[in-house]
Amino acid sequence: MSSAAESLQTTLASKNLPPGHQRFLTQMGRLLPCLGQAAAAKEPALTLYQSSARQWLFYLQSLCRIYRDVQDKKPFKALSAPIKALEDQLGAVDYWDGWLKDAAAQKDFPEVLHTALERHKADELSKLQTLLDADEWLHGDFPRIRTMMKELAEVDWHKATKDRRKIAEYIAAELEEIEDDYGAGEFDFEELELGVHEFRRKLRWLSIYAQSLEGLIQLRPAGRIDAALQPYMTKAVVESRYNVVPAAATGIEPLYFSAPRFYALSWIIAEIGTIKDDGLKIETLTNLATECGLSANAVAPFLRDCTHTLATIPATVAKIARTFIEENAILRDLRADILR
Repeated sequence: MSSAAESLQTTLASKNLPPGHQRFLTQMGRLLPCLGQAAAAKEPALTLYQSSARQWLFYLQSLCRIYRDVQDKKPFKALSAPIKALEDQLGAVDYWDGWLKDAAAQKDFPEVLHTALERHKADELSKLQTLLDADEWLHGDFPRIRTMMKELAEVDWHKATKDRRKIAEYIAAELEEIEDDYGAGEFDFEELELGVHEFRRKLRWLSIYAQSLEGLIQLRPAGRIDAALQPYMTKAVVESRYNVVPAAATGIEPLYFSAPRFYALSWIIAEIGTIKDDGLKIETLTNLATECGLSANAVAPFLRDCTHTLATIPATVAKIARTFIEENAILRDLRADILR
């Protein structure tokens, strides 16, 4: 790590700050080594993509979502913009890299399609490098991080008790909004991106909050597990690292979710993710074939591992959502948990 990064890391490690301020600096402190490694590399964009930077950017973005409601909208909306832009661009690289890895595992995958995938990934890496330069993420003494630190230092942060109460209210409102949007038909599951993916995206933020809030949210074990929740509690879900929340911070009273209900949330995020990925694979390879002047038949052999089709996805997701929200009332009960 460069001397500039080391100096900045020391500042980010400041203690005895208001809890909201501390949470931001903690995630920024985890992001900084990724930026430092990328800044010193021959291929900065690729090096940053191969690091854990996207995870910390997700956490920072989630904190911006929370605190633009809990504190003041204006500074956190401004703070969020470059964070979201960088995370989105890392996601664009990951999208094509994921299909490249999938293609590499396929026997006799057409070379022309493989070359097209590599071209798309290279294009997104080039855009990533342009963004890193424009937003000064890697320059000199990391001016983007320093600007963020200055903006955070100017916030009139709530004390722990008020911070906790307002976060509980925010998460409860998020849960209610998802349920209301579902009831109003806002999620059109005929649409892969705007319906299926958007529904999953909103649910996933709830899971990310449990990580980014650094122990404020804890899971309360259930003495007796409701029979309706048993199907969600698979071995993969219960043992998932995403369901291990950070330890509670000293001196801060946690908020609690019932562990079985939180596991159910994790299950639906993962299940819809798998279904969505099948749909994306079909769309991506079909569009790629067209781009390369091939017929859809050229990619058909590489879609045989898809359990779901574009025709079956809407009804499948609708049934999962209906059981989760209407029959088992899991969003309603998670809301009651967080306000208890």
